[in-house]
Amino acid sequence: MTTFVNPAMMAEPFDMSGRTLTVPANSVGQSAVAAGVVVQVVSAITGAVATGTGTISFADSVPTSTAGNEYLTATITPKGASNILIVDVSVILSTSFVGTTAMTALLFRDAGTSAIAAGTQLSPAANSPVTVSFRFQTTAVSLSATTFRVRGGASGAGTTTFNGNAGTRGLGGVLCSSIVITEVKA
Repeated sequence: MTTFVNPAMMAEPFDMSGRTLTVPANSVGQSAVAAGVVVQVVSAITGAVATGTGTISFADSVPTSTAGNEYLTATITPKGASNILIVDVSVILSTSFVGTTAMTALLFRDAGTSAIAAGTQLSPAANSPVTVSFRFQTTAVSLSATTFRVRGGASGAGTTTFNGNAGTRGLGGVLCSSIVITEVKA
């Protein structure tokens, strides 16, 4: 097996935002697709760096849409209102906070102000990138476009770096964070 890599593609940060994989409808239509079959996948994947100073408290309360900073979004237009949406989030975060702190990623849907899911990872020291990953599952509810938003931040005050550390990009842009939405036939 021969693998070909275009070196020009590796010169810029890897960005697959807005890419959609859709299973074509057969001659009978989407209703003929068996339950459990993936009908579409939408993703936002980026190696671009971003920073913010918003914090996310690790207190026993649901975080709101003002916590942390928004780093990723992905929009899906469901094929069936009763279908299942599986949202996989994986983000690379670091902080300038000196000491151990919780790095947290939050998931929001549309204009919702309360987080619907979260993941956290302990950062052992300043500027030590960690990967925060989690999965969330919900019903599509309608055929209207729905946007999932990811916010991230540290529990301690400082500057959070997304896809890098100390405010700079990590690994030349191939260090990527992502949100992948998979729609499964109910």
